[in-house]
Amino acid sequence: HANDVAENDLKQVTKGAAEVTKIRSQLDRNLSSIRSKLKPACNAYSRARIDLLVGDPENNKKAVSQECLKAQGLLYTMLNIGQKAEGCYDTCAWKTELGAGKCDMSGCHGKLRTKKEMEDIIGGPEWRNRHQEMLEACGKWPYELKILPPSGMEPEEEEVVQEATLGSLS
Repeated sequence: HANDVAENDLKQVTKGAAEVTKIRSQLDRNLSSIRSKLKPACNAYSRARIDLLVGDPENNKKAVSQECLKAQGLLYTMLNIGQKAEGCYDTCAWKTELGAGKCDMSGCHGKLRTKKEMEDIIGGPEWRNRHQEMLEACGKWPYELKILPPSGMEPEEEEVVQEATLGSLS
């Protein structure tokens, strides 16, 4: 009797596993069009993030954030030697036009608009929230929008090899 029960349980589990595999295949087919539409946006986000934070050393292109800091430093140099400049943000005012004011060394008018915007982007919660949203939508590089199989189910052999190869790159 125990063998019959075990054999019946095994048949049910095997049938369930086949159904899960079938549903998983259908899910992958349904996501195919979403993946193809989402991948360019994910790659564009990644390129923009790299341009902002890293740049392109192979093409001698500095990060946008570094160029912004360089411009801010050059502004301080100009002001220190008595030159006049415009385009600074009034950091002491409650609400002001971005980059509309004169620049000076008073402490309130010495920050360029680009520096203020960079600080707001990188230092604020919006940056982290948008990055988290991107990771949830795109996954990790190479942004293939993979859905893990149910617990206890092994991925197909090809996926395991591909993941092992790509895992070292990310």
